[in-house]
Amino acid sequence: MAYAFKKLTKAEFQEIAYGVGGEFNRVWTECEASVGDGHKKVYYDNELVPDLDLTTDEGKCEYMKRSIADAFNRDDQEVIAFYLDDYLVYLEKVTITGSDWYVNYHLIGKDKTNSKAWWHSDDRKDDEKTFFTGLGSVTKSWHFKSSVIPSVDEETDGKKMLGWDVDASDITIGSAVTWYSTNDYRPYTFTWGS
Repeated sequence: MAYAFKKLTKAEFQEIAYGVGGEFNRVWTECEASVGDGHKKVYYDNELVPDLDLTTDEGKCEYMKRSIADAFNRDDQEVIAFYLDDYLVYLEKVTITGSDWYVNYHLIGKDKTNSKAWWHSDDRKDDEKTFFTGLGSVTKSWHFKSSVIPSVDEETDGKKMLGWDVDASDITIGSAVTWYSTNDYRPYTFTWGS
C-alpha cells in the first residue's frame, strides 16, 4: 500500500467536490453512513446555510463541501487529502495557528476493498506524521462531543479514537487547545514526536 498526502489547491478541491468522478460524494457517503445523530448535529447548521435543506443527504453533502471550501477564503486554513494507492480515502480542513493544527472537518472514507482498516495502519500513521511535521505541524487537534466520549483517559482513548496504537511512543496527547474548548466538546491534541 502506498499512502500519499496532499495540500489541495482550490482547483483540485473543486474537481474532487464537483468533478465528474464524484470523489467527494463517495467519501462523504462512506463517512456519513457510519456516524450517529450526535455527529450530524455538530456539523449541520441552517443558520450558516439557509438556502440548503439539511434534512436531505444532498443538502448535508453540499453543506460539507461549502464548509471545507471556505478554507480557500482564509489565510490560516488548509485542505488536506489522503490517497491510498491513488484512491481518495480522507479529506480534512485544518485551521493553523503557528505550529498548532486544528481539524475543523474530516471525512474518513473506505479504500478500494470497501474497508476503513487503512486508518489503523502503521504505514498510514508514519506517513501522516512525516507529512505534517514536514509542513511545520507540531500539534494536531480534533474535537469530540463530551457526552459521546466521556473518557477521562485522554492519552489512551484519544489514540484509540484516532487510529493510533495506545502505546505509540512518538505521539503524545498534549494540553487542550483552549481557543476551541467548550463545556460540550473536548479536544484531543496530539504532539508529534521528533
